[in-house]
Amino acid sequence: MSPVIDYRATFVMPELTWGRGRFTSEKVEQLRSVGRVRLTPHFVAGQGLYDEMAYLRPYEVLESVHCDVFLIHGTEDDKVPISTVRKDAARFSNRVTYLEVPAGDHSLVGAPPAVDGSDRIVNWFGDM
Repeated sequence: MSPVIDYRATFVMPELTWGRGRFTSEKVEQLRSVGRVRLTPHFVAGQGLYDEMAYLRPYEVLESVHCDVFLIHGTEDDKVPISTVRKDAARFSNRVTYLEVPAGDHSLVGAPPAVDGSDRIVNWFGDM
């Protein structure tokens, strides 16, 4: 599944500084006129991708998933709002295992090794 559960809160109408700094009205206008925009040195978004972000709702897909799901999120993620993951982890708690990694950023970097979640992830797959 997508690493982003709510595209609107992350990209289209960003809640966090990272998204607000990259999805400005100028960048959206550049998308419309040029068809693509560079958001980071390694990430170029095209108009099609941006349009999909406006209407795709990965969190709705969880409603039709009938297997266990593992959600993991760093508490210091400055790109994807942790509130969206917490909401859906609670909403689907009967089949979602949720791990919040203290001090982990978007890539879970920064979390102390003792709490990075690796052992919990391995155990979750082992229990499957």
